[in-house]
Amino acid sequence: GELNKGIAMTQPAPLIAAADKAVEKIQHAHPEQLALWPAERLQELRQVLGCSDFVSASIIRDSQLLPWLAEHVDDKEHVSQYRQQLADKLSAATDENSLMRQLRAFRRQEMVWIAWRDFTGKASLPQSLQHLSQLAEALMMESYNWLYAQCCKEWGTPMNAQGEAQPMLILGMGKLGGGELNFSSDIDLIFTYPENG
Repeated sequence: GELNKGIAMTQPAPLIAAADKAVEKIQHAHPEQLALWPAERLQELRQVLGCSDFVSASIIRDSQLLPWLAEHVDDKEHVSQYRQQLADKLSAATDENSLMRQLRAFRRQEMVWIAWRDFTGKASLPQSLQHLSQLAEALMMESYNWLYAQCCKEWGTPMNAQGEAQPMLILGMGKLGGGELNFSSDIDLIFTYPENG
């Protein structure tokens, strides 16, 4: 149908076939949401689906992702909002399982947004690396904040020898520390306290 028009000249045959398959799976999983996708963005949707199994699998897994993308693919920045948006979401987490669900959903949403902008040329390589690095930092720091508060409730607040409360310090090494994390990077971290206590 409409999703197959106007694409043949812009993508190689294997990517067109991959897009066809992805559209079919999304149509089966979320037909109502695919029908609401903006008509002027059909080619862009197919372009990204043809390039990324991760994006298509994420859309199939998360029924809210396609409507969210329709509204947010043209956003220029998310970096400055990551920490606050994630903190707001995690405030509703009542246990570690709900924490993990919220973290996975946020990570999936934002990584799809970063990938989308990368595949469509809306973001430069340095911008994509910065977004991935800042997303990883937000995920780590907001999960740390949630877990630190929970651990303090259960086991008490870590103190130094003078009885002063101590935070845990998380040091990002390698590409994360340099702000150049990519989609396949490992994250190397050092966890420490300021002093013994």
